[in-house]
Amino acid sequence: MEVCVSVHSEVLRALQNVTWKKSGLCGFLVGYGDAQDRKVVAFTLRSEIDCKRVVPDAIEVERLLPGGLSVCGIIVHNVHPTDTTEVAIPNELVEHLDLSPLVVCHIKTEGKVTSDNFYLMLFDNTPVKKTVKTTNTNLLAEYQFFQIKANIPITVAVEADCKDWSNSIETEVDQLCKRVSDGCCMYAISDSAVMFGQGQVKGVQDNALCDNLYEYMQAGDGFLTRSKQKDLKKQSCMQVEIFFLASGEAAFINIPTCAPVIQRKMGTYKCVKINLPLNVISLIKSGTKVNNLQKIFDQAVLSQLQAMKQCILKFSQGDRFHTPEVFHIQPEDLPFIVSVIFPKGVSEQDLESSRRHLHDLFGVVADWPVFKRANVFLLPGDRMLNGYLINPHIGLPPSGIKDGKPCIVHGKYTYHHYMQDHFDDNKWGCAYRSLQTLVSWFHLQGYTDRPVPSHKEIQQALVAVGDKDASFVGSKKWIGSLEVSYCLEQLIQVTSKIISVSSGSELSSKGRELCNHFTTQGSPIMIGGGVLAHTILGVDFNEVTGDVKFLILDPHYTGGEDIKVIQDKGWCGWKGPDFWDSNAHYNLCLPQRPTAI
Repeated sequence: MEVCVSVHSEVLRALQNVTWKKSGLCGFLVGYGDAQDRKVVAFTLRSEIDCKRVVPDAIEVERLLPGGLSVCGIIVHNVHPTDTTEVAIPNELVEHLDLSPLVVCHIKTEGKVTSDNFYLMLFDNTPVKKTVKTTNTNLLAEYQFFQIKANIPITVAVEADCKDWSNSIETEVDQLCKRVSDGCCMYAISDSAVMFGQGQVKGVQDNALCDNLYEYMQAGDGFLTRSKQKDLKKQSCMQVEIFFLASGEAAFINIPTCAPVIQRKMGTYKCVKINLPLNVISLIKSGTKVNNLQKIFDQAVLSQLQAMKQCILKFSQGDRFHTPEVFHIQPEDLPFIVSVIFPKGVSEQDLESSRRHLHDLFGVVADWPVFKRANVFLLPGDRMLNGYLINPHIGLPPSGIKDGKPCIVHGKYTYHHYMQDHFDDNKWGCAYRSLQTLVSWFHLQGYTDRPVPSHKEIQQALVAVGDKDASFVGSKKWIGSLEVSYCLEQLIQVTSKIISVSSGSELSSKGRELCNHFTTQGSPIMIGGGVLAHTILGVDFNEVTGDVKFLILDPHYTGGEDIKVIQDKGWCGWKGPDFWDSNAHYNLCLPQRPTAI
């Protein structure tokens, strides 16, 4: 039997940047697939090459992965290149993964890593015929998202003089996990009559595919048209409810079949109720049958409950416990998401060591706050935040530049424009709105906790730095790129680079420089010229011909938050060099992101 192995190009690229210091089992490969088809989409690294830690390390990785992804292989490095048959898979890892054959990435020397470094191995070291290829598949775009959310309370009790709650917490969570693993869960697709669990499927045919579940969903009026079904499938994450059985054979599987016995123990106890806010994401491959979903969901729920238990125990203080919170995060340039759990009420500063560990684990450069809470992943269909559109450039067609290199803003921002916030700034507040978009980017990337400033707060900041006098506050006076840079430094301690051009036609010569900004800094740019201000979200630049187009976000829009209108009417879209006034002088404010983790 021939097995096809696909390795994502980003995995190869990232592996080439790793400095291998030790020989041995240095990491795990993460992916999905079946016996004939394996896809490797990510990897994790081990800080210590300790055979005794190999299974706990694998479990830690599995608890961070969404349902549908799993550890599917290992990374082995040899300082002195050896034959692949000398690679040994630890027996305890074999038993834990229960997967054969295993994908092996064998790093012999630092430098170029290709598909030739990958092969398959049975647990008895028997080679397997395989085909290895490289892929650029966008896992997040092609797979169906399922989200399971529920609040599960547990009550923990200890004797009054006991100061150690860890055993009681472990017991309560482990009992909950036992109910899941024993098949005591039923799952229901929201807005439908579809339920499944205990090997049964209700409301849909047994052989139905998860791709077709939208056909069984109902809108508020009782039905969905085919066009609505298509739009929903394309844009949304399917919501799933979880129920624990209270009756039936599965619910009582651990209760002995004998007469009930009541045991009474006198004493003084103290108890606390802890809420477990379950928030599980699963990525389901097209073609998966509905009756196969329970196994995937059960495993994902178990992993998250165990991760929540570890979070509670790690950050507990006596009889004070922090509620665990789930944050789904997509590390930059990696084609998958990570589900991290942080304790509610603990500051970002106190979580720095936890975030640094995640950076090391996933091989992410430690100069970008990827794993801060603000970097939460936008699920399909999430286009609004507090009444503002998020990333309205997503879904735009290509710029049309032949053989161009698109360089786009990294991460998330919110679109700020005229007439928002019940505030009339029409014809004078465009630069203020552009500044608000810039601040939103730094806020949503986790660089600052400061919310987006109001017009008054912007004006007060300019007075505070001595750029304006007190009468400026409350006025309708314009500001420009320099004032925007002053505000960024005053309000969120971000410095900026200023580029000046004598005319709009000169901007076409700045394509390479702007492309470099979006590649290295990733932040949106504010540009002001004449009486207008805009936000530049990216450029598409042909290095040979010099052709360039600019991705523009226009703050002069006065309508509602309608993404179709905004894109179709060009309020967010690609513009050529003729968009700029050839008779106007322009200043560009390029915010520089701080180094942070």
